[in-house]
Amino acid sequence: MAAIQKLYEVCKVSLFEKGPSSPEAVENVRTVLGKNYMENQ
Repeated sequence: MAAIQKLYEVCKVSLFEKGPSSPEAVENVRTVLGKNYMENQ
């Protein structure tokens, strides 16, 4: 459950801004997703 909470927090901060998401914000989310994927392999 902690991984899902971390992903939610990163998405909330990075993607829920007004206007288009910055490349840096998208990269932050990708990084968290990648870490979660690797931990579950």
